[in-house]
Amino acid sequence: MDGRYSFTFLRDPVERLLSLYFFSRTRDPAEFPIYRAAHERAKAIGDFTAAQILERAKTHLMEFNYIGLAETFAIDSRAILADLNVPSPEYLVPTNVTPRRPHRNDLPAATLRLAQELTSLDAALYEHAKDVRNRG
Repeated sequence: MDGRYSFTFLRDPVERLLSLYFFSRTRDPAEFPIYRAAHERAKAIGDFTAAQILERAKTHLMEFNYIGLAETFAIDSRAILADLNVPSPEYLVPTNVTPRRPHRNDLPAATLRLAQELTSLDAALYEHAKDVRNRG
């Protein structure tokens, strides 16, 4: 994306998994083509080892001009807007928050362990992103 400013926001992987699950429960699965695409491409990801997937994700992450975190949304949004010379509104509030969903601290220990196991690569990428931000 030469000549373009790109950014991404990452969030705690377990929180992201919970958010997706509870959001999906409120929707018709046929409504989102991305779910179908994810299932159709499931075999292709099996061609890579976990280490290869994580390394590719880390490499791609570094292609963004800015890496934001959900936990620092307002600060990161203001930084992105400043980079783009766009005036920042007085309040920056995430709009796609699923109300009344449990958070990681609300989960039974066994459920939390499973969620952490299922998101271990995401967690490694998330920690890498936090390290990159702290160094920068």
